[in-house]
Formats: sequence, C-alpha cells, structure tokens
Amino acid sequence: MKWYLKQLFPLLYRTHYSDKHGKHFCVWRMWFGRCFAIDDVIVAA
Repeated sequence: MKWYLKQLFPLLYRTHYSDKHGKHFCVWRMWFGRCFAIDDVIVAA
C-alpha cells in the first residue's frame, strides 16, 4: 500500500549497478508507475 501512495508524487530515485560497460550511477523520477527524467552516467569503465 505504501508503494501506491508514493506513486502519487513524482519522487526521485537513485541506484548504482554494474554491467559489461562499467559501473553506472542512475537517477530518475517515477510518477504513476512511469519513469521519466532518467539520467544514467557511466562512472568507471
């Protein structure tokens, strides 16, 4: 239920992950279950 209430506001989310291109840092906004304003930066190759 908390997840659905949070979706009523365009909140900012941050994460980091690695793949074959290197380490990434990603920042995005989610509103009504849709992602927008996505900024994905490769930190280290």
